[in-house]
Amino acid sequence: MRWVLWEIRRRREENKSPEQMAKEQCRARYGVAAAEVEDYADEYKKIEYQIKPLRVIFERIIAARKEIKRRLKERTDQGVIIDPSMIAQAYIDAQSGLFNSRTQLKISREEFDDNMLKEFEFTLICDLSGSMNENRPGGKSYEQKLAAILIIEALDEFEKILKEQRLERSVDLHVLTEIRGFHAEDEALKPLSDTVDFATRVRIAQRLENCTGSRTAEYKSLAQVAAKLDKATERKIQNGDLKKVLILITDGGSDDVGLTKEAKNRLTERGVIAKAIQIGQPGKTDTEKFTSAWEEDGSPCKDVSLLVQTIEQLLEAFLDNLQSKNTHQPSKRQTDH
Repeated sequence: MRWVLWEIRRRREENKSPEQMAKEQCRARYGVAAAEVEDYADEYKKIEYQIKPLRVIFERIIAARKEIKRRLKERTDQGVIIDPSMIAQAYIDAQSGLFNSRTQLKISREEFDDNMLKEFEFTLICDLSGSMNENRPGGKSYEQKLAAILIIEALDEFEKILKEQRLERSVDLHVLTEIRGFHAEDEALKPLSDTVDFATRVRIAQRLENCTGSRTAEYKSLAQVAAKLDKATERKIQNGDLKKVLILITDGGSDDVGLTKEAKNRLTERGVIAKAIQIGQPGKTDTEKFTSAWEEDGSPCKDVSLLVQTIEQLLEAFLDNLQSKNTHQPSKRQTDH
């Protein structure tokens, strides 16, 4: 019976066209349809140029940390190599019969500089309310989707590079990302982690194409992030081992300014860098609500087509400050458009 079933399956496979087989293989590999893979790839191409300047920062961060590690070598009489600056002295000592001179280098037990950040966490919160539902180039939901793809792809690429460096014990830095959305409720689109599979990428992009929520309850997403800040995470932030950043995108005013402000303050008081961008041309009431809730941590982006650029510049500033614990926050004017 098994042989019969196998033969039926084999003949079915033989009757499939190469295109059909490719589609099935795509589904098996990525968990999404081939057309969805193509659609996502097309969107990625639109933001790829924005990742290029970030790659320069990736390289600079890694190079700086490698340099710090090289400095963590100490001179000894039983090292693994001769200190290049002490070659002449080593020769003189050897000629004199002195074989225990401190002209060699060994790696310090301290693998990484204590003054370097160990983790970078980035949370993007997207507006899923109905007023955002403009899925066309220059439209609010469309540009928000591209901004999310930029965050996902850029930070995922950086973390993959860091993983390779960690295997070589060259750097000790971890990058984690989280994507959330809000309407009447909070939605976790991607949990805080250092990986993202292709099916999740596609699912996030598709979800951001359909903004049909009836409310603007961003405080629920802010509250969810604050609720997950345990004592260990707070200690890491306070000690300078972790930089935790949150950016929220919205086009309107909060349904409850007081709750939004309270949730935002709970985050900033615990060391989270929380920023918000109000996109489009909101009315006077929504602008006042946004300003009241976010104060100096909120910035306008009136030209929605500049949202991806704005997010890239903010991310660039945050990444550029990962050199050490004593870093400053990006200034507000960096996000004004």
